[in-house]
Amino acid sequence: MLFFSVVMALGMGLVVLNERSAPDFPWFPIPIIGLLVAAIVGMQRWRPIGLAIPTDVPWGRVYGFAVAITVVGIVVCILQGAYHGYVRVSEGVQTDVSPAFALLYWFVMSLFAAVLAEAAFRGVMQTRLMAVLGVWPAIVIVGIVNTAAHRWNIELFQQWLGIFVTLAGWGYLRYLGRSLVPPMVAHGVTNFLLAFGLWVWGPFDQGALGTGSLVLIAATGVVALVIAITLSRSVTAQPKSSYQPAYAQSPGLE
Repeated sequence: MLFFSVVMALGMGLVVLNERSAPDFPWFPIPIIGLLVAAIVGMQRWRPIGLAIPTDVPWGRVYGFAVAITVVGIVVCILQGAYHGYVRVSEGVQTDVSPAFALLYWFVMSLFAAVLAEAAFRGVMQTRLMAVLGVWPAIVIVGIVNTAAHRWNIELFQQWLGIFVTLAGWGYLRYLGRSLVPPMVAHGVTNFLLAFGLWVWGPFDQGALGTGSLVLIAATGVVALVIAITLSRSVTAQPKSSYQPAYAQSPGLE
C-alpha cells in the first residue's frame, strides 16, 4: 500500500504541477512514464515481484483465460451497476485545460494506475502472501485490499462486487502465468478500452439497459466463466515438474 500510495501521489503531483504551470501544454506523460518504470524496476531489483516471463507456460491459454476472466468481471460490474442505476462517466482534471491535456490525462492516467496497481497488489503484496498463506488466501486478501483501495464514493458502492471479481481473477491470472506481465496487460488494456469507449461514446447509463440486453450480458458472462475455468484447468494440468507456484521463483521465498 505504501509503494502504491507514494508512487500514485507523485504521479498526481506531476499532473497538478502541469495543470498549474502550463494547462495548454501537456508535458506530464513523459515524467510519469519515467516515474512508473523507475519505481517498478527498482522494486523488482529490491524484491522480485514477478516481471520474469517463464518459457514453459502455455501463453495462448493463459491470455485466453485473461480475456475470459476479465469479461466475467466486466459482466458482474454491469449487472451490479444496472441494479443500482449506475452511470459510468470518464474522469478528468478539475481545472480548465486544453483538449489535448484532457485526452492525454484520460488515457495516460488510466494506464499508469493499472500498471502501478498490478505492481503493488499482484506484484509486491500477492507474491509475499502466497509464500506465507498459499494461493487462494493470498488472492482473496489482495482482492479485498485492492477493492478497498478504490475511492469510497458512489462508484465503489455500486460496483464493488464486479471490481472484486475482476481483481481476484487477475490475482489468479498472476498465479496461473507465474508472471506479473499477464495481469499488467489485462488491467492496462481494460482501462485503456474503458477510457476510449467513454471518450468516444460518452457516459454509460447501465440502469437504462433493457431486460433483453441484461440477459444477453449475463449469458456472455456465464460462457466466459466456463471458458475461463476450462482454460485454467488445462494450464494447471501440466506436469508438476514444469508448473511451479509463482512465488517459488523469488529468491529467499522457497
